Amino acid sequence: MGLTQSELAKKLGTTAATVSRLETDGIKISVDWLEPLATIFQIPLTDLLDTPSTSAIPVLGTIGEAGTLLPSAESSGNTVSISVPAPHPIAVRLDRNTGPYLEGEILIGNKLDAAPFVQAHHRICLICTHADEIVLAHLVPDSRKPPGYTLVPLQTACEARHVSHVSWCAPIVMAVRFF
Repeated sequence: MGLTQSELAKKLGTTAATVSRLETDGIKISVDWLEPLATIFQIPLTDLLDTPSTSAIPVLGTIGEAGTLLPSAESSGNTVSISVPAPHPIAVRLDRNTGPYLEGEILIGNKLDAAPFVQAHHRICLICTHADEIVLAHLVPDSRKPPGYTLVPLQTACEARHVSHVSWCAPIVMAVRFF
């Protein structure tokens, strides 16, 4: 369900400016907002609660030069344990500086399994394409025919590309740097 801020505001009976503040200002949302939001997005109310989870996060592999996942025998069965603000955390380790992130950092994303991935639009995400390729890129909704997404890479040497289907995506919620 791709909604503009104005469309969501109309459904909530408020202004687009209020919706914008709810999305971007990191303000605490009162309980009065949760039920209408859960109803509009057709999700359980508990999915809107940002409760940190402490668990073993599977490391999928390493992000390589082209921004794609390079699975390795070393990452198989490898996990990272940390308290993160995501109900479905997954992680990758960077083998080089990539966009705003530095070599060696672990990026943690909140895995979303169901389209339209509204909460991931225009954010840096781990994205699984229809070909099961996992990339680190900005996820931009694309209204072309057929509709889909434009994946905008963080590396300047790589080109943006259109994909018609995304299996899952995980907006980055945390970067961990070890010293």
